[in-house]
Amino acid sequence: MALNLLFGGYVSRIRINDRDPSIAAFWRVATAHAGELCDFIETVELSVDEWHRQRAIYQDSNTNLLARACATFYLNRTNRSGIIKSGGIIGGLDQTGKWKIDARFNRGDLAQRVRRIADKSSQIEVTDLDALDFLETLPRERLLCYLDPPYYRKASELYANFYLPSDHAAVAQAVHGLSCPWIVSYDNTQEIRRLYSDFSDIRYDLRYTARKRYEGKEIMFFSPGLKVPEIEVARTPEASEEADVRRFKAPPQIKRRDVKEALLEVGAAVSL
Repeated sequence: MALNLLFGGYVSRIRINDRDPSIAAFWRVATAHAGELCDFIETVELSVDEWHRQRAIYQDSNTNLLARACATFYLNRTNRSGIIKSGGIIGGLDQTGKWKIDARFNRGDLAQRVRRIADKSSQIEVTDLDALDFLETLPRERLLCYLDPPYYRKASELYANFYLPSDHAAVAQAVHGLSCPWIVSYDNTQEIRRLYSDFSDIRYDLRYTARKRYEGKEIMFFSPGLKVPEIEVARTPEASEEADVRRFKAPPQIKRRDVKEALLEVGAAVSL
């Protein structure tokens, strides 16, 4: 969402936060070393041997910033459903699946996306704080905060950094105290609904494949005063996933600055 709002001219600057150092490394390199990242995207070999090499780089805690960012990007684009930690290579190690390792690696398009981010780098700040610390550092100005914490369930299978129930409760308490408009998205569980029971929400389904088919029920909460968008379902089969995508439609009375979409980062703040 943050990038879409920035590219669309809805906001003047954005802040992207992710506690995972590898994801944060990607954003730092995309904004500060886009040339090197684009060179990697346009020339790196797409093979099982290279996948093993990039995974080893990703797992090495001593990897430098550029190499970590490139390895993170490589695994995101070549793993099933983009799940870096446990997704497994598209097509399998024997590459006998319907889709191969290059199914989601359109070099030209991906490099162009990175260059577009780099063009806006002066308006993008990247941090790698814990969610609570991130919320405490939000400036006291007109902004929108979007939070996408780790899933409540299956989180240890999906993320390098995940929460205990007490962590989810602490984030919810902090969100309750925010004075700025905010949006929070989660997996739709009873525990999470209880934490955000005072707020409006929309619920939607996702189906994707990461070694095995998984159907997830998602939920998005909105702070008081935000206009909750209508949704429509679009069937979108892709090489690594099949998803029932709920596309948000803004009601006619919503102004440009009120339009909200979905975001992957753990936290983002945009100045309106």
